[in-house]
Amino acid sequence: MRSGSCVALPPPPHPASLRKPRALFVYVMLACAGAACGAEDPMDDTGFPVAFDDTPALLPCTPRPPITGFVRAEGGKLWLDGTRFRGLGANIYYLQQQFTYGLKGSASATAQALAALDDAVCLGLQVIRTPGYNDSQDAAAIRPLPGTYREEGLRGLDRAVAEARARGLRLVITLTNNHADFGGLPAYARWEGLDKDAFFTSAALRRHWEDYATMLVNRVNTLTGVAYRDEPAILAWELGNEFRCRSCPDTSALTATVGTLARHLRGLGVKQLISDGGEGFDDKPALYEGLSSRYPVEGAEGSSYADLTALADVDLPSYHFYPRTWGLGAGGDADLWIRRHEEIAATLGKAALFGEFGLRPRAGSPTPDRERAEFFERWLTAFDASDGSLALLWQLIPPARILAGNDGYGVVLGVDHVTTKVLHHWAQRLGP
Repeated sequence: MRSGSCVALPPPPHPASLRKPRALFVYVMLACAGAACGAEDPMDDTGFPVAFDDTPALLPCTPRPPITGFVRAEGGKLWLDGTRFRGLGANIYYLQQQFTYGLKGSASATAQALAALDDAVCLGLQVIRTPGYNDSQDAAAIRPLPGTYREEGLRGLDRAVAEARARGLRLVITLTNNHADFGGLPAYARWEGLDKDAFFTSAALRRHWEDYATMLVNRVNTLTGVAYRDEPAILAWELGNEFRCRSCPDTSALTATVGTLARHLRGLGVKQLISDGGEGFDDKPALYEGLSSRYPVEGAEGSSYADLTALADVDLPSYHFYPRTWGLGAGGDADLWIRRHEEIAATLGKAALFGEFGLRPRAGSPTPDRERAEFFERWLTAFDASDGSLALLWQLIPPARILAGNDGYGVVLGVDHVTTKVLHHWAQRLGP
């Protein structure tokens, strides 16, 4: 999630620690004609007004159907049992951690994780994205040291998968992180005495990823009795969250590494889809003509979305969107960013994963909930118009985590009433 800006500054900290009748909406439709479509105006920072009020949302909390079959990718779309699969989901990054705390005796931690999953069901969401690794020094760690796997931490992940499956929720599981949260590449680098960017050139660093991936996909879940590689509740594996290589001279090393990791994972016999997990940064600005800032598309972060999408073993190319963090407008730039990423993937016969989208309301905003809701309405309208397959908001948190886990981007049921109604509407519109 969200690091970087419109200039190459060190990234800020990563947060640690959806076919029913359409609701009546009031849309402000923008007439777009080439470069005139807001994208050249950095002040185009407007959402689409919505007709929902700020009274508490009355959600049906309808149980989801049981998980059956694997989601497949073909012809630029996702499919489940011969039917088009589209949906809205959310990032819930703390499931493994909180369930592990629960194993250590914290009933409140278990309650928080269960509440988040229950809130996802109430919203009508279909998919949850969550870390499947923990290389930190935290009490919930899975691998605090190379080759040292803590069964308790793995059982916390087992519980996350089992509880999601029991609720009919599918998972996108991330295998490492560019950022230091839960260890990630910085932990690999510390173990080897190298910089984290060495991951893209050092076989020693990559071996830590390969060892972990091999262990996890072959693990049999202690609660479901199903090996991770055979688990239909897992929709996709993400090779890593937001890989970047600022010290790389170009984007070739990162692209090659992602290709190597994807081949390794495919060779382990996983039945799920494979995603790179990236932000959608590129090194081909001509593909994004009209974007108000070149920063995300000039190769400064060592990543090329177009090249990653072309990799044979990447089924689900990933992109994220944090406009204000990246020096982009949240209006016209959003329309262009979403449309172009979906088009690039479709041109290459792939379905894209809109893996994170989030907005921190402006400081002092008199109506922060409505501000976020109107931007989500605009972004999801653009996503739907682009025939996107899967979009995941950052982030969903239960009321009990407002103080401990809200980075300013969190959506809280029972608090953010307008945003909740917008998300529920789109969940019903996009998915069954």
